[in-house]
Amino acid sequence: MNENVEVMHDFFCDKLTYLEAYKNVEANDFYCSKVLKKYEIEIKSQKNENELKEYKQKFLNSKSLDKSESIDLNQIKKISNIFGDRTDFENYIKNICPYGFIIHDNFKLGGPYFSREEDEFYAVQNPVLKEKISKFPMIRSTGWKGMLSSAALVKIKADIETFDIEEFLKDYKSFLRIFGSGSEEIRSLQSAISASTDEKKLSSELFKYAVLELGINLEIQKEDSCTMLQNIINKVTQNKEEVLEALTPRRGRALFYPTYFDKIGFEVINPHDRETRAGTKPIFYEVVPKGAEGIFQLAYIPYDGIFKDEATRKKEIEEDEKFVNLIYKNLLENIGIGAKTKLGWGRKGGDKK
Repeated sequence: MNENVEVMHDFFCDKLTYLEAYKNVEANDFYCSKVLKKYEIEIKSQKNENELKEYKQKFLNSKSLDKSESIDLNQIKKISNIFGDRTDFENYIKNICPYGFIIHDNFKLGGPYFSREEDEFYAVQNPVLKEKISKFPMIRSTGWKGMLSSAALVKIKADIETFDIEEFLKDYKSFLRIFGSGSEEIRSLQSAISASTDEKKLSSELFKYAVLELGINLEIQKEDSCTMLQNIINKVTQNKEEVLEALTPRRGRALFYPTYFDKIGFEVINPHDRETRAGTKPIFYEVVPKGAEGIFQLAYIPYDGIFKDEATRKKEIEEDEKFVNLIYKNLLENIGIGAKTKLGWGRKGGDKK
């Protein structure tokens, strides 16, 4: 850090009363590069300590920054094809593909959202992820895909733990169709199934794939029955062609969109010493605050389903729609999005639809 950045860092991070001035600021009013540039220029012009103190207070009490060069949130949404109305989004997707479904959810946060941006030159030690140009806090489309795939694995693990083989296979097929496949582990598993004369090798490959790719233990056993691994192997050998088709490397059918939020704020976590039970050093987080609104968009386009018969295609779409709605609801209401979810951050609140 250079001297000016260090001064700004200390000023923002060590003075909680000053940070309060930026609680729940409209994101369009917090064009960060302007804030820092204005502060850096003005602080150099102060002649003495009293003038500097007066300027600091005046600067942070003023939330109405110059927005003449800022970008409107609606402009960013339009560029990213984020629709404010579900019907408009649905019509847009229908023009691309006549089959499939959409999810369009205008949600409100019930707790802060935080996902760290790797920015070393910033006023706060833990800046929230922002769009590069406009500086609106956001969730990338790849972030949604990662969080939803993790939520999907939570559901698949639950199927294993309840020893529900049919539900597991149905959910796993939906998982592959929605998110796609193509890893080295899945290719190795596909080869093992193709040459399934050696059941021991197939068992080894299936176990390795489940552990490394899905994080699932298939050695779960219910009472005196076979293990889940053996049950799956039996299903695989009975429906070999169907399983091989499901494991064929392909891109996923789901198309994810970014989310932009309309507010930005700060939270403080103050770790306590175990012996003295006193706060040690406050950690400041720039966050999207509770009550901020964003739009989640997902388009499901079964591009590879046009070669299947109508009954099969309809069944797959219905199963996938049920699955993705279930995992999305669980992610927003129970798991949480972003970091610090164990503190209750990143969960949906209110009745906004």
